[in-house]
Amino acid sequence: MVTVAAGGASTRLVQSIPRACVTGLLLTLSGPSTAQVPFQLSGRVYAVVDGDTVPLVDHWVTLHMVSMTGGSMLDSGRTDQLGIYVLRTAQQDVNALYLSSVQYRDVTYFSTPVRAAGMSADTVAPLMVYDTSSVAPQIAVTQRHVVVRQRNENGERPVLELIVLENPGQFTRIAGNSTQPVWQHTLPTGAFALQMGESDVSADAFQRFGDTLSLLAPIPPGQKQLVFSYTIPGERRLELPVDHAADRFLVLLEDTSSSVTGPIDRVGTEQMEGLRFARYDAAPVAAGLPVVIDFTGQPLDLADFWWVIVATTLLIFAAVTITWWRRVERIPATSDDPDVLAARIALLDENFAREREHMSDGDRTAYENTRAELKARLNTALARRNYQR
Repeated sequence: MVTVAAGGASTRLVQSIPRACVTGLLLTLSGPSTAQVPFQLSGRVYAVVDGDTVPLVDHWVTLHMVSMTGGSMLDSGRTDQLGIYVLRTAQQDVNALYLSSVQYRDVTYFSTPVRAAGMSADTVAPLMVYDTSSVAPQIAVTQRHVVVRQRNENGERPVLELIVLENPGQFTRIAGNSTQPVWQHTLPTGAFALQMGESDVSADAFQRFGDTLSLLAPIPPGQKQLVFSYTIPGERRLELPVDHAADRFLVLLEDTSSSVTGPIDRVGTEQMEGLRFARYDAAPVAAGLPVVIDFTGQPLDLADFWWVIVATTLLIFAAVTITWWRRVERIPATSDDPDVLAARIALLDENFAREREHMSDGDRTAYENTRAELKARLNTALARRNYQR
């Protein structure tokens, strides 16, 4: 999660525990179980300075515990000359999550959560911290995927967007103030019922002004995934603004008879578990011309009859690093929305295809287990949706 706190004359952005990282694991817990077992969490903190990493010396690091009933800070200590910290608790909850945090340049960075589960000690991956800037680097869009569903009983169309942002620089990008956000996105005219999904930043970090969605959360170097949905009126035309260039832009239309114009081409029709989508793809796409969808019921073309049964590619997210994949592997998604579950399966598969030659046997096993779990949840969610219909 990311919260916004006032800090003097300017607005200070403080990154707090990522909700998507914590809730996914907490939902798998059977309940609190306190044991008289000590637990030690250790790690290292590095600062990125002028393109190099140096140990962050003599900085406070805090140990957090998060359970289904709440959370607390358990211990704190300073890093040594090598950036190493060791934090302890005399009594552990074997079902809770433990993670460390460090604040640097008014941004708080959190480690990946781990479960003690009766262990006496664990070591987390190094924490990387960065200088901040409110003007650079420019946040890029590497992936944008849009799913437009059929009209619902009210004649309106639900829309789901998944966007991957990338900070390509060596500074954590922060907002100067509420009028100078880190990143902005233009929603279709008339979009309503906006809801933020399980993203890499908190829903509290977004503000909407008219058709503009503004992100105020700090974005450190690397990638962040955003998931949000909205509803559009049941009109015959939808215009998707393209105000950012993207390495890839994918549109999936459940109304396969619609026609689409703009900087994107139709590449076929996909079917998954009885749901059929027309697929439009562009890689890359430049900012400027919008994607216009006309829901006038054009005749089907021959491509519509070549149904491609693809169980894992409802949404294809590409070019996401192996670091992000390992985070997903350890922290399963919690959303029961079939579209989001399918997207996460596709993302796992895409990253596995790219990185499998460099993966250990443990990574491969973790991938297979995570994928099987997500597929089972997807089947359950689809069955529930079909039953409700």
